[in-house]
Amino acid sequence: MGNANLSFGELLKLYRQRAGLTQESLGSSAGRTALAVHRHEAGVLEADGDTCAAYATALRPEGQELEAFYEAARAAVVKARGLEAPKGWNTR
Repeated sequence: MGNANLSFGELLKLYRQRAGLTQESLGSSAGRTALAVHRHEAGVLEADGDTCAAYATALRPEGQELEAFYEAARAAVVKARGLEAPKGWNTR
């Protein structure tokens, strides 16, 4: 699946919709609020490692999709904090 160019929020929304979950049901499964899911999907709230892991546990992406999910989360943090991305990183 060609998800390499999608942001963390776009991947989160894609995987949530594919799983047939609402923002509220994903939030509940991941121990987050529906508002937090909405804000993560919109890219206005960065997700920490625990939040990413909670979403991944609830959504169960595998293989390359899981790698893309975590890479997109890291890239979002780098971009949001105005940090210099390591060479070769895509900061979408």
